[in-house]
Amino acid sequence: MDNTVVTDGGLNLSRGQQARINLARAIYRESDIYLLDDPLAGLDVRVQEAIISNCLKNFLKNKIVIFVTNNLDHLKYAKEIIIIDRGEVKIKSATDEVPVGIITKTNCLEENHVHNNDVSLHEISRNIYHEEKQMGHVDFTHYVKYIKFGGGVVMFTFIFGIFVSAQFTESYSEKLLSKWVDHQHDSLNNSSTNTTVLIDEEKKTAQSVFNLYMIMIGLSTGLDLIKACAFLTYCRNASIKFHKTLCRSIINCVITFLDNHFIGNILNRFSYDLDLIDELFPFLFMEIIKNSLAVAGVLVLVISVNKIFLFISIFMIVLLVLLRTFYIPAARALTRLSALILWGTLFLHVGLNRSRPTNPCSKAGGNPLTTLRTLTVQDPRGHPKGIFQGNLLLRATQLAESRSQRSRVRRYSDCSTKDLLQKKGKAKTLLEKGR
Repeated sequence: MDNTVVTDGGLNLSRGQQARINLARAIYRESDIYLLDDPLAGLDVRVQEAIISNCLKNFLKNKIVIFVTNNLDHLKYAKEIIIIDRGEVKIKSATDEVPVGIITKTNCLEENHVHNNDVSLHEISRNIYHEEKQMGHVDFTHYVKYIKFGGGVVMFTFIFGIFVSAQFTESYSEKLLSKWVDHQHDSLNNSSTNTTVLIDEEKKTAQSVFNLYMIMIGLSTGLDLIKACAFLTYCRNASIKFHKTLCRSIINCVITFLDNHFIGNILNRFSYDLDLIDELFPFLFMEIIKNSLAVAGVLVLVISVNKIFLFISIFMIVLLVLLRTFYIPAARALTRLSALILWGTLFLHVGLNRSRPTNPCSKAGGNPLTTLRTLTVQDPRGHPKGIFQGNLLLRATQLAESRSQRSRVRRYSDCSTKDLLQKKGKAKTLLEKGR
């Protein structure tokens, strides 16, 4: 192993060699506490015993060592054992105080897993990351949580009452306008028949209706402003609490969550999904409430004119509901395909390019950053993706490009030095032959 040339960031090394190099880098750094996450995985028994005796028991005997392992044979070397199951600490005690049944139960589970290998072979073979697709509708509890984040049911009821009042004033003003037109028409008809008393009554009624119409217009305008400000504040509070909850959950999550989910998908939740919640969802939520109340107001006005329009309205509502059942699943599938597969994979590709810069010395070396620049500038659907996500992708591309350029300079210098040495050796050989 001492004569092995490390190239390509250690990709030419075996798993055991990589584990030993990482362990050496960790223990040679002077520290008081050492956290070793299963460093003996992939090593044979003889090498494991040598590392435990020479490294852990001798070299680090005066240090605090937190040794994470799944091998029960290593428990006899520990002074204190902490058993963790699904991110929760189950047992924390000295070695001699750990119940024998716990270790036996763990062994039985491992043996049972080996015996049932044929049954779960299909599940074990699926090592490639995949996601389960859920069919159906969004659970109503998610909307309830959003309402609670905004300010609770009381605040939402108050805002909904403002929406209803604004729609009532708007619909009633339209009804008053139609009445005022009717009174004006009646007053003109009465003037042709020379009925002075009826003309005066119609004018007074028309003037009172017009005054009430102006009051309704003023109330509708004021309620619209109050409605917009209150709803904006409500959605802003919901977004702030939603951001805090999401960040707190990611920071305090167990390591298993980070191991089982791509970093690209997690970043996608903080960019694309939060963009939808902060900008698109409040607008749609407000439009749904406003349009629903507007449709209800129009139905009331139409039905007040003629009852036959009630059956036509019911038919149109049923038709729209049927169209919605076909549209919503297709729209959700397309959104999931665009957000998860495209942008989640792109974030992952950015990370891989930062850790693996291209080699300019190789003849077949290419620059994968061209694809990243293209996807950063324009969304495949033909419009920019958003300020936050665009800046995030642009920043990641710049970091990857700067790292690649620094590596390219170093490798060009190495190649140039190597070429000069080769040319110098050839010239020296030719001079000796000439002599």
